[in-house]
Amino acid sequence: MILNKIFFLSLLFILLGAAECPNEFIQIDDGCYYKKNLDVLQDFIDVNKSLRGLEPQNIGIQEWENGKLTYLYLRDHLITMIPDSIGLLSNLNYLDMKDNKLTVIPNGICSLYPNLTGINLTNNSICPPYPYCLDYISQQNTKSCKSFKCPDEYIKIEGECYNEEHIKVLQTIIANNESLNGLTALDLGQDIGYQYWENGKLIILNLMSNGLTSLPEDICRIYPELKSFDVSNNFICPPYPSCIAYLGKQQTDEKCYFKKDLQVLFDFIKLNPEIKDYQPLMLGHQIWKDNRLQLLHMDGLEISNVPESIQNLERLEYLDLSNNKLETLPETLCEIYSNLIWIDLSDNYLCPSYVSCFDYIGQQNTEHCRYDYCPLGYKKYNDECYSQKDLDVLQNIIDENVSLSGRNPLEIGVQKWNNMRLDFLYLGVNELTVIPESICEIYTNLSAINISRNKICPPYPACIKGIVSEQDTSSCP
Repeated sequence: MILNKIFFLSLLFILLGAAECPNEFIQIDDGCYYKKNLDVLQDFIDVNKSLRGLEPQNIGIQEWENGKLTYLYLRDHLITMIPDSIGLLSNLNYLDMKDNKLTVIPNGICSLYPNLTGINLTNNSICPPYPYCLDYISQQNTKSCKSFKCPDEYIKIEGECYNEEHIKVLQTIIANNESLNGLTALDLGQDIGYQYWENGKLIILNLMSNGLTSLPEDICRIYPELKSFDVSNNFICPPYPSCIAYLGKQQTDEKCYFKKDLQVLFDFIKLNPEIKDYQPLMLGHQIWKDNRLQLLHMDGLEISNVPESIQNLERLEYLDLSNNKLETLPETLCEIYSNLIWIDLSDNYLCPSYVSCFDYIGQQNTEHCRYDYCPLGYKKYNDECYSQKDLDVLQNIIDENVSLSGRNPLEIGVQKWNNMRLDFLYLGVNELTVIPESICEIYTNLSAINISRNKICPPYPACIKGIVSEQDTSSCP
């Protein structure tokens, strides 16, 4: 009777222990494992000599969730075969079989694809034909393959096959953004960002902080296939591609900027290593009006190159590039020179001969210049060249007014010169009685002139009739 009780108690403990795992699960140590998943791992062991003697739960690196296998890492295990039962791992999220000796892949792997978020089969020797769910398996040693060529709709680049549609979309992004000029599709994201291809298809594209100003509608042709996509911290303005509601934070301060103007700033950064860490809108001092760049002050930034694209700043009115390291200027600057109200190029290293729109550029560090002379039409005063025409007009004013007698042209009134052309002239309260007609020869070059509170009698030169005011004409005939 006692023996019967002992047997009954032992059986009860066994049954209670077995009852800890649900049906179709097996207890190993303190955990429950889905039997069908363990069977697949056992099949790996059975068909690969390199795994013989191992327990299913001990091969490679595994992660289990609720007793089912979700992650299987079997990299570099000398594996030659994947069992067809692989399709029973219905909860598997990631499979890594890199650096093995695989030559074929069973069709059973296609059963995993509804849940599989990643698969790495690179650096094996897998030859076509592939399982029906894979167009292409990348980065294989194909020397042993009887024949190998890229599948339809794929193109070969540097020995690998890439989905042609995906490559074309990247090329369209490059074509729509001047900041990417000169790059190939596979160059995108190398300096800043990232792109990742899986079996010839683009699955990750990160182009944040790449100076993008446009994202083409073509991105929608591959967007559903991307597992990760980031174009934040660029300069993209709406409307966005139809498949994308939000592009992440853009450097637009809730404003949008004319694409070509913005690109000139990118070009300055690209050509000048000293400012490579600047964001375009943080470069110097800028004023924008109606989305166009109107004022650009970049003095003292050690800039050594002005981009050819400067000609695209069609609405620019004020440009300051003083106190930099410029030795040359692009001829394209002359395309916008007539639009500029004010330009300052002083304290650089510019030597003659200059671009066609400048006779002379003053206040330069010319020690290194081969030739340092005043060009035709300019005269040297105090080691600087001044426009002879402007000096002559100032001398005419002196000659016509006794109150200025004995002075030289650079001493009268308040003057400001821009590239050694007279730009501003204040002659108010100077007891002037005459303004010579020659003032009209330089008037259009002056940004401002003030001759108020003098004793100038009419008739006045035609070009200044509208600005002569507050004159004491009591002594006029």
